[in-house]
Amino acid sequence: MAKALMGHVGTALDVRMAAELKRLRDRVRDLENEIIRLRAENAELTTLARVDEEMLRLSVEQSLSVEQSLSVGEQSRDHEPALT
Repeated sequence: MAKALMGHVGTALDVRMAAELKRLRDRVRDLENEIIRLRAENAELTTLARVDEEMLRLSVEQSLSVEQSLSVGEQSRDHEPALT
């Protein structure tokens, strides 16, 4: 008799539990969508960061090249001009 009662109680639909289960499923779906959005945003930011790093590297290389050119020019001015 106890088994029959427990089986009957266990199979009854608990409205509160069903509502909680729906709420949790909705929350999981929302969090999964947030993960997808954040991953896409992160990929975009990573791409932009790589472009910025590349531009910075090129800018530094160009600055060094200009400085080297200027220092070579200053060295040549220190010498007397060649007789022609």
